[in-house]
Amino acid sequence: MLELVAAEVLVNTNAVASMIRQGGAHKLASAIQAGSRAGMQSLDAVLLELVRRGVITGDEAHEHAVDRAAFEAYAANDTAA
Repeated sequence: MLELVAAEVLVNTNAVASMIRQGGAHKLASAIQAGSRAGMQSLDAVLLELVRRGVITGDEAHEHAVDRAAFEAYAANDTAA
């Protein structure tokens, strides 16, 4: 059985630190999406890439996704993109 880690990455940039200090933690998902140049990645983006590469199934991605609705098409068909 292969075990795999799919992780969300949040980098402590000035913008992220400011958001946290100001109580804007609810905005961090947007910061992660916008922060790919700084090495940030969302869990859902990682899961989608793993589905596309055929490493995991659509059902597995759907089970662990933050935004499960985004993975319903993959789970229903259980095919890679």
